[in-house]
Amino acid sequence: MADAMSVVQQYYDCISRNDMDGTARCLADDYVYHGTPSFSAEQQPKEEYVASFHEISRAMPDHRIEVQDRMTSGDEVCTISVHTATLTGSVMGIEGNGQPIRFTAITRLRVRDGKIAEEWEQYDSLGVAQQMGLVPAPA
Repeated sequence: MADAMSVVQQYYDCISRNDMDGTARCLADDYVYHGTPSFSAEQQPKEEYVASFHEISRAMPDHRIEVQDRMTSGDEVCTISVHTATLTGSVMGIEGNGQPIRFTAITRLRVRDGKIAEEWEQYDSLGVAQQMGLVPAPA
């Protein structure tokens, strides 16, 4: 069985290739996402997470994740990553016009039986909202 970091890297690689089927295969059937509540429910089961991620991926098909730092302890992996994308489609009622999106995320993932069972993620949701035009940037 693959080690926890290999599983997480495969997950990030699938996201960066916009491979939604591969992304879903990386997740355990009982996967739960714990995220920033401003853009999604604070907790999402696998089906809801995959559906919302499909919407985001259609709007930002060039989404890439670059891991800046990582730490592994047993079945848990923590990463600090930089996400980049171009908003070219529609998401959350916002129509993209090619604006670049860039943010840093701190993520903790728990791996079980070669799949991601749980994910906790915090990122600069205010910065993302400003870049998308949902919230005015400070003057």
